[in-house]
Amino acid sequence: MRVATFIAQIILVSSFLGMGAILVRKIPVLKKLEVVEKKQTGFLATTKEKIKIYLFQLKKFFSSSFWNIFLQKVLSKTKILSLRVEAKCTHLLAKIREKSKRSKESEQYWEKIRKISLRKKKQ
Repeated sequence: MRVATFIAQIILVSSFLGMGAILVRKIPVLKKLEVVEKKQTGFLATTKEKIKIYLFQLKKFFSSSFWNIFLQKVLSKTKILSLRVEAKCTHLLAKIREKSKRSKESEQYWEKIRKISLRKKKQ
């Protein structure tokens, strides 16, 4: 294992030295080059400009008052929906409570009957 890591380190160091040598040799050539700005023409340039214009219009559209009105409508409809769900839950809770109350009353009724029947049997 130590031999493998040693070989890997040698390869790494030699690679960096090679890249450095190439870079040192090419710096003078790169300094002599002129910077030429080329204006793009053709299909790609016009398409790029059209996309920029379209994105600007979209940005303007979404920052307008339409977006605020749309958001208000969505939030108000969400609020109405949540209130309806809450009312439905309240109604269902009331039904469940009433049902449990009835079942307790019926259990008490049958308990009374059992007690009465047990009294009659003892007598």
